[in-house]
Amino acid sequence: LQHPYLVKLSGAFFESRAAERGIDIKVVGCLKMPYLEGGTLWSWVQTMRPSEQQKHRVLLQILQGLEHLRQNRIIHCDIKPANILMSSLSADAEPRIADFDVSKEQEDRTRDLIATITTSTYVAGTWNYMAPELRETPSTGSRRVSHKSDMYSFGIVMVEFLKEKQWEGAGNEALDALVTDLGDYAKDLSLKILDSDPCRRYSSAEALTHPYFTHSMIKEREDLDREQMKMRIDHDRQMAELVNSQDRIAEEEQALNSKIEALRLEERQLLAEQERLVSKGEQMEQDAKVKREQLQKQKEELSRQERSLKKQQQDLHAQVQGLSKEELRLERERQKVEMEKLLISQDRVVLKPPLYWQQNSPNGLKQVRIDVTREWKDEIQQLMDSTCKAQYIGQGRDNRGLNHKGYKVERVYRIENKEHWCAYALNRRSTGFWGASQQGNRHPTTIVSTWRDWMKHRLHQDKGSNEVFLFHGTRPDLVNVIAESGLDERVCSLGGLFGAGIYLAENSSKSDEYCTPDVQGLCSMFLVRAVLGTPYEALEPRNNSRRPPCMPRADQRLYDSVIGVMKQTHPRAFLEKYREFIVYDRNQVYPEFLIHFRRV
Repeated sequence: LQHPYLVKLSGAFFESRAAERGIDIKVVGCLKMPYLEGGTLWSWVQTMRPSEQQKHRVLLQILQGLEHLRQNRIIHCDIKPANILMSSLSADAEPRIADFDVSKEQEDRTRDLIATITTSTYVAGTWNYMAPELRETPSTGSRRVSHKSDMYSFGIVMVEFLKEKQWEGAGNEALDALVTDLGDYAKDLSLKILDSDPCRRYSSAEALTHPYFTHSMIKEREDLDREQMKMRIDHDRQMAELVNSQDRIAEEEQALNSKIEALRLEERQLLAEQERLVSKGEQMEQDAKVKREQLQKQKEELSRQERSLKKQQQDLHAQVQGLSKEELRLERERQKVEMEKLLISQDRVVLKPPLYWQQNSPNGLKQVRIDVTREWKDEIQQLMDSTCKAQYIGQGRDNRGLNHKGYKVERVYRIENKEHWCAYALNRRSTGFWGASQQGNRHPTTIVSTWRDWMKHRLHQDKGSNEVFLFHGTRPDLVNVIAESGLDERVCSLGGLFGAGIYLAENSSKSDEYCTPDVQGLCSMFLVRAVLGTPYEALEPRNNSRRPPCMPRADQRLYDSVIGVMKQTHPRAFLEKYREFIVYDRNQVYPEFLIHFRRV
């Protein structure tokens, strides 16, 4: 059988093995199959915690595999989560139906392999996932296995998968209770697949046409078509602007060429006039000695005119050289426009690193830590001083009992990590684009204590995605890890105040609570770019969260970040000293500066 959602048999071979004791030799048949690192369906669910959309996709793919078995007249006989393997430990992993050791062919094969089991025969399969017609002892003396038996097992797997809860096989009442709070389409499909009567029970072909699958696919296709249409309109508009710019430059170039040609013609005319005057002077000197003085004066006058003409010639030559330089400059601009046109068509401009980077080379993605202490020390020192709440120093997690009053910046490094920057810039552009296209305007602007005017001009702060600069304190042993790999929500604890997210602060004294000095007494803190997008203002803790909540009336669209607000502005809030800023995606943050400082 060859199908994307069935385990592929790569080969088979026999192997001779000696008994553990004695000299007897036995031959063992072996099957060779690909290794699937995602594990079983149940272990993948426990590890990845997939979304409803991802669950919907996996169920559809399993059902397509069962339909392929039905079309080839194969009955699996043991469908359960342990016999469904996942291709990888990722959100886009695909299922593979495995373990065909008890499978049967349909009854119309050339040999009479009727899949029936008598009351005295061992029933193949797993009891909790077995169809009612196979578990009950029939009065006729046989139990008939069919594709509908596999569908009943799939129904149990579907309900467990959607609920992320294993059914203990306590009877139909417990199964009905498990199905009760599913969605309307999912509940309807589950009940039709779990019908105790095989004649009424849905087949895989009927299940694939159920609205649970067809309704969501039509909607996703409509959303995709609308998105593609908008991108096509934006692309056509940008192309039209570039073409107009190219035409304008070509017209200017043509006008300059005409002017150069006119000046060259005038130069030739002046040279001809010069030659004529010189010839006329020589002729007058030869005509009469009597008029020598007059001719001498005329000759001097002509010489003066000649010098004037030469000066004019030099001036015209300088103008021609200037026009040639201007022509070369316009040609370079035209080539630059052509290159920008090509880059925009390939959607690569957004991934370029900032122009102020020192290691701005297109080759290689190696992280570079640049010492910018001389350039940025004063601004960073002023920023840390102005955002410090001295009255709360010594009350934090790692600096409880300390009595320092402020901070002295020793070194400042800029992190130039091209690979991390590309992922961050793409996320920033995507967030800003959604705010402009879906909301009809930009994301709200979040006012933070760390904002300074030089961030916009010198660091190119992006307001379209609600980008801000915030602090993140850390330990000495994690500095290199963050500089090379960035901040990562995957290693954060669900037990945090707002769940497993990346925590940032607008006050240096707040981030200082998470700093520990090294052997030289230096503490480390990052000044981090963060894309807040549209943030959710949290009044209460959100433990065990891995993402922001859904927006109201936004078709399950999530907020982009979470801000834990204070009682000072929200009386019902529980925070009193500092605001908390949390993002749940490592590509929403980029560590711009690494700051080494001392507590003073």
